[in-house]
Amino acid sequence: WLRDYLYIPLGGNRCTPARVCINLMITMLLGGLWHGASWTFVLWGLFHGIILVVYRVVAPGLDYMPLWGNWRRAVRTLALMSLMFGLTLIGWVLFRAESMENLNSLIYAMIDKPMSGAYLFYDLPFYILPVLIMMILQYRSHDLLVVTRWAAPWRFSAYLVIFYGIVLFARRESSEFIYFQF
Repeated sequence: WLRDYLYIPLGGNRCTPARVCINLMITMLLGGLWHGASWTFVLWGLFHGIILVVYRVVAPGLDYMPLWGNWRRAVRTLALMSLMFGLTLIGWVLFRAESMENLNSLIYAMIDKPMSGAYLFYDLPFYILPVLIMMILQYRSHDLLVVTRWAAPWRFSAYLVIFYGIVLFARRESSEFIYFQF
């Protein structure tokens, strides 16, 4: 909806580079306001607008970075994916904060109480390892649906591990779907 009824009528990406950046910022700011009349949503829209504008400016230059060998390209790709994932997590904090005071306390809690060493060395790899393995498999095969092409016993085993991971680590308390409040 934002693309079709706001971004494209503003000119989309068929205008000067500066105007494209302005169009992205306007679209994302109004997208934030669409989610709610709160400063946290405005900040969330501004944050995503900035990410899109920075990507639009920086991305073309990334193709010209000197790389020697596929492993360096893979490392760069993994680093950029990790950066985007981290920025997405920050965006979720902005989106979920109920007020600016709540946002301040969430950010303070994230900075003041860093993850313990036990979490970093025992729990975190357990969550990250399956995702990392899947990314490597997808990258090496150039196929996002690589698992669906495996032989049935391997595919069934992968699905079983995913199922038990969900059951084992699922939240026990129920929570309302976030978009029901809009």
